[in-house]
Amino acid sequence: MFALPAPEEEATAEGQTDDNPLKLEGIKKEEFRALLRVMMRPHHCPTDDEQVELTMEEWIHVLKLSTIWQFTRLRRVAINKLTPLIQAAEDSVRWLSLARRYTVNEWLLPALQALAQRERALQLHEVEPLGIATVVKIAEVRESFTTCQAGHMHGYYSSTSRAQHDFLDEIRQLFAEELRRAGV
Repeated sequence: MFALPAPEEEATAEGQTDDNPLKLEGIKKEEFRALLRVMMRPHHCPTDDEQVELTMEEWIHVLKLSTIWQFTRLRRVAINKLTPLIQAAEDSVRWLSLARRYTVNEWLLPALQALAQRERALQLHEVEPLGIATVVKIAEVRESFTTCQAGHMHGYYSSTSRAQHDFLDEIRQLFAEELRRAGV
């Protein structure tokens, strides 16, 4: 774009002066700032004085832009930094939504498992970010725990709570197509 001649009605090309900045449509200022912070201070082996701490929201911005612009190494750094943050936040709906939006395939199974294991049932406001198909499938996965626990009344014993129960078989069955497409 800089090699192209400026249109006659413009004195300078876009991005060459502060008065005529390069516009990145759809990119917010705080998203770009977060990306620049990571690019200017590498996280792969910083010294203590070079260490830059970003919030979870800033790392999500880095993930977004590194995905859009195919910055694979920065994307990997963002995923590695975000994984423990998003797990600690215990927001499985957001975790799954981010996994899908930014194609972080390694997050799909753990996010679905966390969603199935949480004690609180899915809420009405969570239907939109997840989609009705996912909500119905997760409800079926969660129902499998209730069915398993009902076996306890018929002489079977299970000491696991929902939070400890392994739903991976049910998840793999009900989300088989999505997981296959993701290579998981």
